[in-house]
Amino acid sequence: LCARIVAIKAKRQGLRAKIEEGQLRAPVNGTVLRRNRYVGERCGPESPVMTVVEETSARVVVYYPQKSQNIPMPGDNVTLQIPPRAYPLDCVVERVGDSFEPAPGQIARHYSANEQLLPVRMKPVSGSHDDHLRLGAVVTLPRDHSHILSSVPW
Repeated sequence: LCARIVAIKAKRQGLRAKIEEGQLRAPVNGTVLRRNRYVGERCGPESPVMTVVEETSARVVVYYPQKSQNIPMPGDNVTLQIPPRAYPLDCVVERVGDSFEPAPGQIARHYSANEQLLPVRMKPVSGSHDDHLRLGAVVTLPRDHSHILSSVPW
């Protein structure tokens, strides 16, 4: 009886080790953006199982119409709104797009079919309410966004 108990415990320990081998752990905290493999599908060590967006890597892209007069420059501070919350989101402009492009699918309905937009990439300032910024969230400029202070003269 004792030998059988020892054998069952050893088998249980082996099964636990096998289960741990099959667990996947992301190297960062974040949101799963896309699953690249199906359940049970075999994949090699060089192919990703899923795409994860790191929590602290959140960036905002604001699309400015071609006719806009207030396009910020890199280094400028911009305050955005995250509806329906009343919290402002303070951001610093990291990069202004190289060229105008059509509106992405998620926001295309807000623009005319042939309107060209300039993407401006911004990084939330730490300490701002960036914890409310989620993947796919919609941000807006305040109604009076003429207060954008540019460090570069127009």
